Amino acid sequence: MTLGTLCAALNVTRKKLAEQHIIVAGAGSAGVGIADFFVTAMSAEGLPEAEARQRIYLLNRDGVLHTGMTGLSVEQQKFAHPVERFAAWKKDGDGRISLDEIIRRIDATVLVGLTTRPGLFSEAIVREMARKVERPIIFPLSNPVECTEARPADLIKWTEGRALVATGTAFKPVPYQDRTIHIAQCNNCYIFPSVGLAVVASGARRVTDAMMLAAALRSAIIPPP
Repeated sequence: MTLGTLCAALNVTRKKLAEQHIIVAGAGSAGVGIADFFVTAMSAEGLPEAEARQRIYLLNRDGVLHTGMTGLSVEQQKFAHPVERFAAWKKDGDGRISLDEIIRRIDATVLVGLTTRPGLFSEAIVREMARKVERPIIFPLSNPVECTEARPADLIKWTEGRALVATGTAFKPVPYQDRTIHIAQCNNCYIFPSVGLAVVASGARRVTDAMMLAAALRSAIIPPP
């Protein structure tokens, strides 16, 4: 569902997924799984898989994943950037490259949170992202509400109403100037019923990645490739 929500946001920005620079904060199974689907969708747009992976930055508690790290899972290793590219980047006392630093260094267009760390998407981080991107796409997906990386009202305020926001739990619409901005809820529960019905109706014996990709793109009202 995260992919479908992202594609819906890209309908607003009129940009391709393959053009995005994406940060996924949270490199557990959910974060890696979402990143993998982003790669699949980028590849469907014609971007080589290796290049697609280099457009995605995963972070865990030790910072941005890179090849100098030990203990990464096989799945995480696929998203590890060459450590050499970070030689001139600022690191903390433990040698970690923080979210603040990567936001400062790249023109990130998409920021996804799966960390359960409330307030991780700080005002400084969001304003820096919005300074370089006209319509920043920000998905603080952790739940419950107490664990979300940022509150939608703050994201709207810090970006002067330009952010495209989706959350992992329900939030009330946000009043901003003369508008009421509805906050999309990015939750897998919205796609599972239709996929289940399609499987039953078609008699399919397997649910493949290609089928989930098609469902995600349809949910964003984009014809599948």
